[in-house]
Amino acid sequence: MFRDDMPLFRHFLLLKNTKENFSCKYTKWIVAENMPFSAGESLEFKDIIRSLSKVVTPPAYRSTMDMLTAKKLQAITKLKAAIKGKYFHLKAGHWTSLANENFGAITLHFIANFELTAHVLSCTKHGNGACVKEMEYQLACDVGSLNTTSSLALSQIQLQI
Repeated sequence: MFRDDMPLFRHFLLLKNTKENFSCKYTKWIVAENMPFSAGESLEFKDIIRSLSKVVTPPAYRSTMDMLTAKKLQAITKLKAAIKGKYFHLKAGHWTSLANENFGAITLHFIANFELTAHVLSCTKHGNGACVKEMEYQLACDVGSLNTTSSLALSQIQLQI
C-alpha cells in the first residue's frame, strides 16, 4: 500500500478511505444478513479481520447504529420530498414467524411517474404479540417521522384502531 512516489499525506487519505469503506461494507453486511449489531465485537471475528488487515477493525456497536441512523434520516428526507403534495396510502401488517416471534410492518405506497411505489417505513419485532398499542405506537412513530400534514389525522386513525 505504501508507494515511494506518493506524497506522505496521500497515504493517510488511502488509510482513511480504507477504514471508511470497510465500515460501510461491514454495516451493509450486518443489515443484509440480519446479523446482530454486536457481531463485530466478537473476539473471534476481530481475529479474522486482523488476520486479513492490520489497518481496519470492525466498527463498534454504537458507530454502526450511528451510521444506520444517518442513512435512515437521509432516506426519510428523500421520502418526504417524494410524497410532498401527493396522496399516499399507509398499510400495517402483522405476522408470526415459525419461531413464534411477532412482527409488525408499516409500508407507504404512492404513485410517482405513473408507477406505484412502495417503501417499508418499519419492520419491528413485537414482544407482546403485536397488540393494538404496539402497532399504534409503531404507526405513530413512522407517520411522525414523515412530519406531514397527515400526522394531524393520526388521532383519527388511533380512534379507528
